[in-house]
Amino acid sequence: MNTNIFFRAVCNRLLICAVSTILLQSCGFHLRGEIELPPEIHQLAIDDVTTTSQIGPVLRIQLRRLDIKVLENVDDAKLVIQIDKEAFQGRVMTVSPEGQVQEFELSYTVFYAIQNKDNQSASISNQSLTVRRGLRFDETAVLGKTSEETQLQKDMVDAAAEQILRRLRGVAIGRTAGSS
Repeated sequence: MNTNIFFRAVCNRLLICAVSTILLQSCGFHLRGEIELPPEIHQLAIDDVTTTSQIGPVLRIQLRRLDIKVLENVDDAKLVIQIDKEAFQGRVMTVSPEGQVQEFELSYTVFYAIQNKDNQSASISNQSLTVRRGLRFDETAVLGKTSEETQLQKDMVDAAAEQILRRLRGVAIGRTAGSS
């Protein structure tokens, strides 16, 4: 009798997973894959105004993964990603009745521009991008929460870099449309 109940529970879970997968596929959902940049972008430069830029190295790694050469000299590039400023901030979201922080929000803001030297109208100037994440705070696990916050900050920088590359794709498409 127990095995029959167990078998039904397993079958129900498999059925729910299968139905969920079919519904997600039918609505057009798909996981975000790697960013595809047009083949015209085979090289560009990143201009980090600050020497402590966290997003600059991440952008370089992501671009090299896409087989795009990152030039060191900004003057040699037709496309330039300029990182003006970036900052992490935290703010308290929830406080316990005793006045202790229970949850706070981390935000990472980067100010950037994308210069297209071939087609200035396709350039993007003075943009800001903010990525936010929530973090529950537990004073009994401060060390664990500190490492969780560090990992969360890294993930936020990665997410911001991906969003900048998606914007770069739009600039590149404008460049190819403008140069035709």
